[in-house]
Amino acid sequence: MEITNDKKPFVSVIIATYNYGPFIEEAIDSVLNQTFPQNEIEIIIVDDGSTDDTAVRIKKFKDKIHYMYKENGGLASAFNKGFEKARGEIIAFLDSDDYWDTHKLEIIVDRFEQSRCIDIVYHDLYILDNDRNIKSTYFERTYPNLKNEFNNKPQKIERDRYLQGQSILAFPPTTGISIKARCLQNIMPVPEHYRTCTDTYLHFFTLFYARECFLIKEPLGYYRFHGGNITEDGSLLSGNKMTKIKLQQLIHVYTLLIQDIRKYGQHTGHDTNRLRTELGWWITSWETELDNTSYLKAKIFLRTHYRILKEEGLKRYLLYSYHYRKGQVFDWIKKILQP
Repeated sequence: MEITNDKKPFVSVIIATYNYGPFIEEAIDSVLNQTFPQNEIEIIIVDDGSTDDTAVRIKKFKDKIHYMYKENGGLASAFNKGFEKARGEIIAFLDSDDYWDTHKLEIIVDRFEQSRCIDIVYHDLYILDNDRNIKSTYFERTYPNLKNEFNNKPQKIERDRYLQGQSILAFPPTTGISIKARCLQNIMPVPEHYRTCTDTYLHFFTLFYARECFLIKEPLGYYRFHGGNITEDGSLLSGNKMTKIKLQQLIHVYTLLIQDIRKYGQHTGHDTNRLRTELGWWITSWETELDNTSYLKAKIFLRTHYRILKEEGLKRYLLYSYHYRKGQVFDWIKKILQP
């Protein structure tokens, strides 16, 4: 199924999917119902080896989409395939189990056009439960201290500060990420060992090349939290088991990320040691959370923060993304003081 219109689209929407038949139609419809002109959009569906009824459900869209089926290789391989096909100036990603507000593309394109230097536009997402109830927003849940970063104007990416771990930006899941194609070209293809959490790789590596970023406070999409995207077999999990699996997944992905950032530094000559150290602290905190009854790990965690303060001083410590860690420090102090 391929669009026959030869006009180059302004926006390429890449939807990677794997066994999300029950959700894929709503995702596609949310793109087809955009207020942004349809003749300036192309929709690229990359089916990463689905064995359910995904292909059957997609047939009804006929020439409104590009549909590509490939053997299962993970999310990164699907993104790479989609980007190879994309012709748009802007690449907008949409997870196949999520969907967009009808004004999403109109709004993000307007933000891109505010400055020729804007290479990335992020926006918040509503979090839905299994019954489609809105539980919260992604930024509200993940970055509760983010208010000061929403200033309704482009943010310049200060590469030196980023390499020092001082200006790591908050970012949403894939459905809230749009990037200029010329910026993405610098990091594609994504290493295929990112079978999941490919949005994490896109975020951290595009910041090496992006000039400006725009962070939109308003939720322009719906992030379906159903548990199936956590495990390989799609089984629904809840409670502590969900948390443990998610933490293990984060540790795995960020370990890969640190290794790839080291390779980037070796290739470019940039000193990435400070940035990798910062991400290593994140891993330490997640490892500590995995064993939340461990007094020893709590001491190690606090000792790490003490070392940062001693080596860098209070002012530098506050600059190094302190808002990502302060709640964790206070939580562990409480746990240690508890009888």
